[in-house]
Amino acid sequence: MTDRDLPLTARTRPAAVPTPRWRVRVLGGLALEDEHQVLHRFPSRAAAILLARLAMQPARAHPREELIELLWPGVELPVGRNRLRQALSTLKALLEPGDGAPFPVLQADRLALRVVPGALACDANDFERCVREGRSAEAAALYLGELLPGHYDEWVDDERLRLEALHGRLPAASSPPTPLASAPAAPVQRTPGSPGRTSTARSAAARPAAASSTTASAAPPAALPRLASGRLPNYLTRYFAEDIALSRLRAALGAQRLLVLIGPGGAGKTRTAVELARGWGESGAAALANLAFVSLVDCTDAAAMAQAVASALGLSTRGDALADVPTALEGRDALLLLDNFEQLPPAADALLGEWCARLPRLRLLVTSRRLLAVDGAFEMAAPVLPPPADAAELSQLAHHPAMAMFIDRARAVRPEFQLKASNREALVALLRELDGLPLAIELAAARLRSLPPAQLARALALAQPGASAHLDLLARPGSRESSRHATMRRVIAWSWQSLAPGLAARAAALSVFRGPFELAAAAAVAELGVAPDEARTAAWLDELVGHSLLRALPSDDETPRYQLSEPVREYAAEQLSAEQGRALQRRLCSWLASWAARWPATPPLADIRAQWPTLVAAIDSAVADQAFDEALRLCAPLAPRLVHMGLPERTLQALAPAIAQCTDPALAGHASAVIAVLCFNAAHGEWARQHAAAALRLAPADAPRLRALALYADVLVRWRGHPQPESLQPALDEALTLATQAADDTLATRCLLLLAAIATVHAPTRGEASVLIAQALGHAQRSGNRHLIGDVQYRVGLQMRLSGHAQDSLAQFESVERSTRELQNWELLSTCLNAQGNSLRKLRRWADAVRVFRESIAVAWQCMAMHDLAYPLWNLPSALARTGAAEAALKLLAFTARFWERHFDPLAASELRYLRRIKQLARRHARPSVVEAWWAEGEQLELTEAVTLAMNAAG
Repeated sequence: MTDRDLPLTARTRPAAVPTPRWRVRVLGGLALEDEHQVLHRFPSRAAAILLARLAMQPARAHPREELIELLWPGVELPVGRNRLRQALSTLKALLEPGDGAPFPVLQADRLALRVVPGALACDANDFERCVREGRSAEAAALYLGELLPGHYDEWVDDERLRLEALHGRLPAASSPPTPLASAPAAPVQRTPGSPGRTSTARSAAARPAAASSTTASAAPPAALPRLASGRLPNYLTRYFAEDIALSRLRAALGAQRLLVLIGPGGAGKTRTAVELARGWGESGAAALANLAFVSLVDCTDAAAMAQAVASALGLSTRGDALADVPTALEGRDALLLLDNFEQLPPAADALLGEWCARLPRLRLLVTSRRLLAVDGAFEMAAPVLPPPADAAELSQLAHHPAMAMFIDRARAVRPEFQLKASNREALVALLRELDGLPLAIELAAARLRSLPPAQLARALALAQPGASAHLDLLARPGSRESSRHATMRRVIAWSWQSLAPGLAARAAALSVFRGPFELAAAAAVAELGVAPDEARTAAWLDELVGHSLLRALPSDDETPRYQLSEPVREYAAEQLSAEQGRALQRRLCSWLASWAARWPATPPLADIRAQWPTLVAAIDSAVADQAFDEALRLCAPLAPRLVHMGLPERTLQALAPAIAQCTDPALAGHASAVIAVLCFNAAHGEWARQHAAAALRLAPADAPRLRALALYADVLVRWRGHPQPESLQPALDEALTLATQAADDTLATRCLLLLAAIATVHAPTRGEASVLIAQALGHAQRSGNRHLIGDVQYRVGLQMRLSGHAQDSLAQFESVERSTRELQNWELLSTCLNAQGNSLRKLRRWADAVRVFRESIAVAWQCMAMHDLAYPLWNLPSALARTGAAEAALKLLAFTARFWERHFDPLAASELRYLRRIKQLARRHARPSVVEAWWAEGEQLELTEAVTLAMNAAG
């Protein structure tokens, strides 16, 4: 006798699973109830939707990053983490009110959120359980309406469709129960090419349609021939996809009659479609016994397509497949998977529309690189595999779909290959370069036969202008070049050949953009031989998107943005002659200069970051073409009002000879000052000092603003390690006077802030710094630059703390933090969080200090701001040591001391005292010999290892 057969009183409940304290209702509306109350209103939308997500999947560990993306799609990770913390805190206060509950409801750690087993019950889960067990009446009683009405998050829409499909398969109340595997209801949507039911008729029509469908499938008319079924390709490799994307596709296949998987070559459309079809067929749906895979790769017209369908179905046609296919499918439930539709002409699109209109029980799953001109077609992008986060731990990385696929394919050529700490950074960087394309991941993994991951990643990331690293390296060694998927070059050529000559020329011109670009930029650069016309540009950009050669990026504003994947960009660049490429680069440089000139007083950092790869590539290309003056002019937008961005090391190196060979001394001096600041922020201290000295030497005497910039840059890179920094004050005073004469409020503000920093360190009790900061605030406000005002407000907070008002300084830093998050000024945010951590140290709130320092490290690491990263790495050990993590604290401090001296300046006396203090704290936990061993180990750490240690050390 099973447990289910026992009387209710005789059943036993495992002791480890408590009676659910709360029941969550999500069908027909969101409600939370226990034995005392029913709650319909929630403190926030985020808390409500988080509760629903956790309740519907109570057995899962929900990664924090996944929840952030589900609740706030596209939000920056630091912002999302804060929002999730707030939502979780609100939800825990609701579910665990501290009233003597015998057990908690939610568990949370650094990585994931979990429901305590048995703590939450959910009506959606009960509904699915009843459906699975054939208890149709109970299932129908539980389904009080659609899932979470009024909520339109993507995952909610997906689940809503799935649950609606389950409900639609329930038999009518008068019908005997049938298992879930019975035929799905006929799809309720407008039939392509013909009128269809309206949505109001859906529930009334669904059940009779399902019943008749089942009957027809179980006993097809004897007059119709028996069709072939189940002819799907078999693969030797495992399939990888993100759960959310795959769930969305499955729901769409259940709800749509004509589903089109759109994507570029190599996106895995065919494999995904096969997996979807196989999963649908294996559900046992008798209505889909007629399931066929149809390869259209060799078809060039509608007649050939019809013949391919007839062959796949095993039809013996009279020579007229166009007529025989719809006749054979009349009255049948069938799923046809039509693969590689893109090369077929518009007549084939029309034929699909005719079939859908004539055959209401036909379901089509189509893969294509182009859009289909069929009314009612439901188009979805093939699921790519985005790279994992930089800070993900090894345990997370191993289960990330992109990483798991790469490792699986790599072991085909190197069976011993595995993910480990020593190669994690290289593998994450490599996956970032592969743009999420499954084919690119496969081809790159095949290269591991001869190239280690780090070398392959560097080859892809550091490709010089004009190189085709992705196309050359992403090729299957030993494969036939004629094979369409042997190389990324062949894959892209297949799509390129379908472009009209004029469209192909414009697509090639877009290769000058290394990153996202706006419509206006495309119009200015790629409209060849005609005056820019944004309406015309929008039309041909949309056509390229339709051919899956260009991506339209999601945007929160009204500005459309586009991007070529790197393999497509390289292929497009190969279609240009050398002279055409140089002409386009000149057009791009001209547009970039005008773009920078249009920045408002507060530079839009999000837009600038999006355009930054293109700006960097333009500088690299100009240097490669020996257009040195042009390369240096592109540095002008970087100074002095914007030092938030950095240039790659190779670009900074290339600009040194460009300055030496520049024909305009004033331009060379200006660029030297800018590059000095950039080198300083990028932790290249020696380069910074060399460029600053060159700027002073080259600055014309009759150009006060340029001399002021050179003086400022020289003092900035020298003052921290200077034996007598107060001796630098006259140079700064001169720079301030010149900047004021030139009415350059931005530069005057920066001079005053640097003067205040020197005064704070070397004359902290005289009040000079406060006066200087007040003057800086006046200049910053006149400039209208909110980033600059934030810099000054940050300095105000520092003065508060130095004056003994740590609590007031904490409030000031939190105010600056809010504004910097709004402005997406991540460099200042990292600096501000570091200052918050120091205020928390003053207040002896060690655990809070650890948390905030780690967030500062994460932000600086994400934007690779080395100077900003060094400060929280230096400050975190003191808080770690006081929370018991002495070993991690000492190792981290040893690394940071070496890093600081190598890249910036020798440690000052106060900093050496700090080192000795942390060592003393460590000796409370271990013998002196052990402490020295920790220190020696820390000195050997690499930067990535140090950041990982900082983020993960217990404390």
